[in-house]
Amino acid sequence: ILYIGDPTSIHDIKWISAFSTRMGYTAYMAAQDIEVEKMTDLDRDRLSSNNITLIPGLRFYSLWRQWDNWHSASIIEKAIKEHNINIVHILFITPYALNANYTHLPTIITSRGSDALLVLPSLLETKGLRGLHDRFLFKLFRKALLRASCITCTSIEQQKSLRTLFGKKVSTELIRTGVDVQTIAEVDQDNGPIRKVEGKKLILFPRYIQPIYNTLFQIEALKLIDPDKLEKLQLVFIIGRNPDHDYLKKVTSELAKLKAQYDLVEYLGQQELWALYCTSDITVMTPISDGTPNSGLEAMAAKSQLIMGNLPYDRDLFNSGSCLLMNTDDPQELADLIMDAVEKPDHGLLESAFRTVSEKGDRIQEMDRLDDVYRNCLSSNLSQNS
Repeated sequence: ILYIGDPTSIHDIKWISAFSTRMGYTAYMAAQDIEVEKMTDLDRDRLSSNNITLIPGLRFYSLWRQWDNWHSASIIEKAIKEHNINIVHILFITPYALNANYTHLPTIITSRGSDALLVLPSLLETKGLRGLHDRFLFKLFRKALLRASCITCTSIEQQKSLRTLFGKKVSTELIRTGVDVQTIAEVDQDNGPIRKVEGKKLILFPRYIQPIYNTLFQIEALKLIDPDKLEKLQLVFIIGRNPDHDYLKKVTSELAKLKAQYDLVEYLGQQELWALYCTSDITVMTPISDGTPNSGLEAMAAKSQLIMGNLPYDRDLFNSGSCLLMNTDDPQELADLIMDAVEKPDHGLLESAFRTVSEKGDRIQEMDRLDDVYRNCLSSNLSQNS
């Protein structure tokens, strides 16, 4: 399989490693040079340990620099021939799906949230000369998606969005990234980067400090909590890689005004993050847009009380029987939900959430379903060529 994606993305590596370490599969990853340049030793070690061979050389798609697009096409064509590739799997629609126009092999394209929900619809909303550019780009994405053997989506809303944009000709399958439920449940909490303070409730905000993850909105909610109650909370925020420094500065400035203990941690390894979930009493996430967030599934697997924002999440996973859901975008509602979770913890809800993620968000089961997609695509291709 030739995967096309971002070698610094842990989500991309999760999808690839499910097959690169599986008998009968060999995995290659083509990537844009601008992303390869960002790679750290950790990224390279992650590829190596998961038997993933990196193929650099792709360039960012441009309507104006066609020679860059031809260069990328030649890299993909060469990789397909040299490595006897059977399937191409593109791991995010924007911008990688445009590479589907360069190959006639069975091609899978995966949507994981903002690509289908935000970026593609936005191409139809711009005006003027930029609008002409974006609408032409939209047509190229349409061509690529219609050529795909299958488009996998991590949420029902993504499927709906793609059908609205491109019609019923688009073939979609609901396959979530999933999480390693049992491994998370059994993780050693002592591996975590933060020690829980005795007598305090630890509240984890796991989505990176970025505008799309609405960190300032969360702080507005914290400001509405009684200071005496706030003082009994231990807040943990994750900065993440490549932060928006202006936004981070605003966040740290607002946090400093709170009468509460807070910690800012950098990018975490998988085991460290899982241990932090298991240490947390409550996990809060209120992004502006979302697919099926692994962070939510990980919190459920770790039996950390989950609070989620007012978005159309898949209700078979995220519902009143598995988490606390906001019904508005009012910070007062978030403040009230946090204090409800602190003062009236529902252990039955935690057990229900664990059962739900075990049944519908387990990585092994989801990747087995992707395996079926691969095999069906290959079988269909063989039938057409025979």
